[in-house]
Amino acid sequence: RRPPAGQDSYRAVQVKEKFGTLRFYMRGETNAMEQAIGQAESESSKTCESCGQTGKLRPGGWLVTLCDSCYTLHQKEKRWP
Repeated sequence: RRPPAGQDSYRAVQVKEKFGTLRFYMRGETNAMEQAIGQAESESSKTCESCGQTGKLRPGGWLVTLCDSCYTLHQKEKRWP
């Protein structure tokens, strides 16, 4: 099915992790979309990328956002670069 009129002009061009947080790039967006994306990007800097619990940005070879438990595991197992 086609989206309602005008919605086909909004496209997610790229979604990725960069510097330990979510990055979401759009082609065309409404103010509501821009606000939702901004909120999600902000939340990603406080949400463990492994388990979803409250986390924080951690330094290392790459920045990652991890809770204390997952960070301890990361340090022991070197699961991320």
